[in-house]
Amino acid sequence: MEQFLCRVCGHTEYQKAHGENFYSCAGCSAVFTDPKLFCAPAVKVKFLSGKASMPAKMTPAATAYDLFSARDQTLLPGAVALLATDIALELPPNFEAQVRCRSGMAKQGIQVANGIGSIDADYRGPVGVLLFNSTAKEYRVEKGDRIAQLVIAPAVHFGLERVETLSDTTRGQGGFGHTGR
Repeated sequence: MEQFLCRVCGHTEYQKAHGENFYSCAGCSAVFTDPKLFCAPAVKVKFLSGKASMPAKMTPAATAYDLFSARDQTLLPGAVALLATDIALELPPNFEAQVRCRSGMAKQGIQVANGIGSIDADYRGPVGVLLFNSTAKEYRVEKGDRIAQLVIAPAVHFGLERVETLSDTTRGQGGFGHTGR
């Protein structure tokens, strides 16, 4: 049986329930008609060293998995540093992973340097986190510290079409504060 991840509880097993056209999650008993519609395919995580930690949700309803540093490292003031997680991912087709700031670190002036880092479904290399220290003091990261959040989301693929005109809207070209403060 293909493995899926329940979007309600995160469990990976389901069974037939309530007749031929229904399934239920083995973890939370949620009932659905098609496991591929209700569940997301599982993401494979490869440890690249003994220092790696499995991404983890800190609360049952969290939408993001915390990523953990695989090494001790000092972030110098005003500098960008690449922190290793020592994991690699195999995302299902048509999904992406986004590396985002942890709010507690951002409050201290430590942010993901590129805003949100994107991991494509066909990338199999190590997951690294670029952190920027916007403060005037050193910031110490210890092995096992939570350094960023990982959000896994569907990726919609569109074709691009070059045109000479676009359709009119009420908003038109209004942007950057056009609705007020």
